Amino acid sequence: MPVPAAGRQLIVTLNRYSGMTGEQADVAQGLRNGRVTLQHVHFATGKADIAADSERALAKAAQAIKDNPDWKIRVEGFTDSSGNRESNLKLSQDRAEAVANWLTNHGVDRSRLTAKGYGEDRPVADNKTDVGRRKNRRVERVRV
Repeated sequence: MPVPAAGRQLIVTLNRYSGMTGEQADVAQGLRNGRVTLQHVHFATGKADIAADSERALAKAAQAIKDNPDWKIRVEGFTDSSGNRESNLKLSQDRAEAVANWLTNHGVDRSRLTAKGYGEDRPVADNKTDVGRRKNRRVERVRV
């Protein structure tokens, strides 16, 4: 897994489909199945500002949603367990909102999107390791 740029957290590297990785993962197929973790989306540490290098991944996500006008999507944000629980909850909500706003600003009807932050709840890996914490810091899209 590539190491994120200094001062940035890699938010996602989960939900690889049928042995595919990274760019090969089909965003639309993941959403047809109900849930997909956004890959290659970065934020500054402790902030909800989306890094410029996230544009390509978000553009693919926006296109998949626009290509399927009957889909409604919930953007879910998650953090690792480092830091204050309340701060993590707010950060995850802010990041989910930032992604929903980015999608809206790039042609997705906002009435089709909701955002929810879960903070450190629902970990997918062990928060005792760097790799586990990195996996837990993620943004997912869920068909609702």
